[in-house]
Amino acid sequence: MVVGKQKTINSGGTNVPSLNQACKNFKKYGAMEERFIKNVRKPRDEEIPKG
Repeated sequence: MVVGKQKTINSGGTNVPSLNQACKNFKKYGAMEERFIKNVRKPRDEEIPKG
């Protein structure tokens, strides 16, 4: 069993939201939680991967 992987799947404790939920939220909202959308800025040109 990989303990670190389990922590990313389950929410609870200090992992709220879970890493998996935060990733889903980022894809949906562009932030780890909807309430943080107002704190997110567009990436600078040098922050966008080339390719």
